[in-house]
Amino acid sequence: MIHGGPHGYVDTTLTFFKWILLKAGYTIIAPNFSGSSSWGQKFIEKALGKIGQLDAEEIVACVQQLLKRDNSIDASRVYLYGGSYGGYMSGILGSRYSEHFKAATLLNPVLSLPFMFGTTDIPEWCTVEALSRNSIEDLTAEDYAQMYKMSPISTPLKIPGLVVLGQKDRRVPYEAGKIYASLSRAKGIKTEVYIYPESDHRLADSVETSVDVIVKTLSFF
Repeated sequence: MIHGGPHGYVDTTLTFFKWILLKAGYTIIAPNFSGSSSWGQKFIEKALGKIGQLDAEEIVACVQQLLKRDNSIDASRVYLYGGSYGGYMSGILGSRYSEHFKAATLLNPVLSLPFMFGTTDIPEWCTVEALSRNSIEDLTAEDYAQMYKMSPISTPLKIPGLVVLGQKDRRVPYEAGKIYASLSRAKGIKTEVYIYPESDHRLADSVETSVDVIVKTLSFF
């Protein structure tokens, strides 16, 4: 379970979804990787310009360490789940580190940084996180190429994926999710897409939507 941000963090609060997973027999690992908050400003800034690399390697290391410590966990059934930046990371891990994971759920994921830069309400997020620069002005072709290289859409999924999108999302416009799913399917990867017309970035427009996302995730896994 990968948090968003990437400057969010996961605490020990027992949410409804965590409770459902635990009751279903899953073990949850929710690492606070480099870039997470609650560990100080230097830790928050540690992954700037290195997203999808430093943090991805840390998450894989956490998973491997847990598997070594607990032999009751089936290493062939490790799933990815994340929204927004957590969806970005699920896409990165599900392609560039796919040998460690069985399937992934991506909720309103960041998939194409160049596309998001031109459509989101927070374009500076793209340049800060990917290029480690505050200015959104005077981007070069090399800057756009670097953002594309760091995007999951440049290396589509190699494991089955469930892509969940809110059509009213203004932070991470949903159109990139449709393209990403098509690219993964073109590679022969099972990829399901569900679009919720009344949902925004939180996918929480109604109880029905929230429950439906949980049901679809559990059914997919």
